[in-house]
Amino acid sequence: IRGAIALGKYEEAYGMIGNLARFFQLALSHGDEKIPIADEMEMIEKYLELMSIIYPGQFQWKINVDDAIKPFLIAKFTLQPLVENAIQHGIRPKGENGTLTITGSFEDDDISIYIMDNGIGIDEKRLQGLQNSLSSGEIRQGAGYGIKNVHSRLQMFYGMRYGLTINRAEIEGIVVKVLIPQDV
Repeated sequence: IRGAIALGKYEEAYGMIGNLARFFQLALSHGDEKIPIADEMEMIEKYLELMSIIYPGQFQWKINVDDAIKPFLIAKFTLQPLVENAIQHGIRPKGENGTLTITGSFEDDDISIYIMDNGIGIDEKRLQGLQNSLSSGEIRQGAGYGIKNVHSRLQMFYGMRYGLTINRAEIEGIVVKVLIPQDV
């Protein structure tokens, strides 16, 4: 924001301030630990709008979340760290033509939200380390502390059958699946 003001880009700075204010308003959410998926998605959109200004032209995003799941609750700050990881560790190192896709829908009696990027991907050893960290509950050095934190919070709120799974995308990048129950 300071940089935009210094460059005389006042409209851009004004828009960034509005996005940041709304992001924090949603993040505070009256102190609630769980918020509607609709609010979490709006928070993600505000975050992505800010990141697209900070990293112009490096990525685009697509969000396709079924409206029917939006009233259900999700642990606050579940998706933002995952989106941040996709941008910082997958898309930004790629340098250009990054795409982040977020989809969400019912899966049997649960809700699945997928965060997919077409970034640089992950080598097999690091992927194995992340998967082992999630399944064992142990945090290993360099094994995705933020991802493990989100996974642990989801299991704390919803039970051991819920949380994250991480895999390589079919062509390039990473796919993170968030599985939560239909919590109202």
